[in-house]
Amino acid sequence: MYREFFKLEQQPFRQVDGGDAIYLSTGHDTARSYIEYLLRDSDGLGLILGDAGSGKTATLHHVLQKNGETVIAACLSQPELAPTELLLAVCMQLGIETKNIAADELAHAIEQFGLRQHLHGKVVTIIVDDAHRLSRDVLIQLRTLAKPDRHGFSKINLLFVGRPQLGEVIESTNEEFPRQQIRFTYRLNPLLENEVGSYIQHRVAHAGENSKLAFGADVNSLIYRYTGGVPALINILGSKVLDETFARQKSEPDVECVNKVIEDLGWELFVDSSDAEERAAAGGSPHLPPVGAKLIVRSKGTIIAEHLLKKQRVLLGRQSDKDIFIHDKRVSRSHAQLVRINDVFFLQDLDSSNGTFLGKKKIKWHSLRSGDVFRIGGHEIEYVEHQTPLPDSPATAN
Repeated sequence: MYREFFKLEQQPFRQVDGGDAIYLSTGHDTARSYIEYLLRDSDGLGLILGDAGSGKTATLHHVLQKNGETVIAACLSQPELAPTELLLAVCMQLGIETKNIAADELAHAIEQFGLRQHLHGKVVTIIVDDAHRLSRDVLIQLRTLAKPDRHGFSKINLLFVGRPQLGEVIESTNEEFPRQQIRFTYRLNPLLENEVGSYIQHRVAHAGENSKLAFGADVNSLIYRYTGGVPALINILGSKVLDETFARQKSEPDVECVNKVIEDLGWELFVDSSDAEERAAAGGSPHLPPVGAKLIVRSKGTIIAEHLLKKQRVLLGRQSDKDIFIHDKRVSRSHAQLVRINDVFFLQDLDSSNGTFLGKKKIKWHSLRSGDVFRIGGHEIEYVEHQTPLPDSPATAN
């Protein structure tokens, strides 16, 4: 609403995934250098640590966008995956074709891919975002992939990006990740007070080169005191301050506008990183909600159930304990599953007796697109995506 008023082409405080909109402070630029070093020249494990909203993921995506054509990397943003699912996601991102989806076969295919690239002088890196949430089983699987050869070199690099507790997770698994294999650990801190003004100016300038919108030094100082220099919190507060400024029909924000927004948000002076996570969750972010998805189950052309997909893995079958229970003797007890990998749902047949079909084609593994209709037993199931927030839990069939 305020973009035309302030002569902006887009929202200055929207979430960005890299590109020119990102502001590289001294700390973010150092993190960028470390990431590029691992992607191009090093072997082993690199750790980028930072509190919620510090800009770790944006910096990572910035590097990948700038270097995408010259690096070989698989970037995973869902650490909750089981070991086999994670290996499958790596294969898909690296373009590795494999007919067998057993864990040992997938791992072997990745290792051979890494060896071939190594012989051509190229570096292969597996990147895991939110890596502090990795399970020990997945850590062990990744350690196996990155195990140094008899000469001490790894054919597969690992880059873990996550919260500060990631360091403790790695420390507790020293058996899986010896210290000598960790090439670097870098802690990305919030912006300094004198960087907040530059950050805001950069975001505004990128949003509208003809805009004369400016945040004064007193406003920037107040924003720093209530955000601690955490970029995600600056974005939340900055966006709402512009809403308030527009509502008052002022040409630029002032301290009164900022104080009003802070009062509405119920924020107190920033203390530590726990404030960042709580405020980011409660304050919302100025971007569209994630794409949701659902399954529409039909029998003889009649809709009998709809299921919202909120879980990482959704099991379909004839057993009543399955996420989606289908009462049909032609359906196996554990017939198929949907697995969400990097915001894409994949359909996998679980060696069912009568198969899973897309049209007339019997499938083992399929990347779903909105509108796809697959068949198990006598039921047709349509996969549909929608741009609306999902409720807390999926519907269940009776």
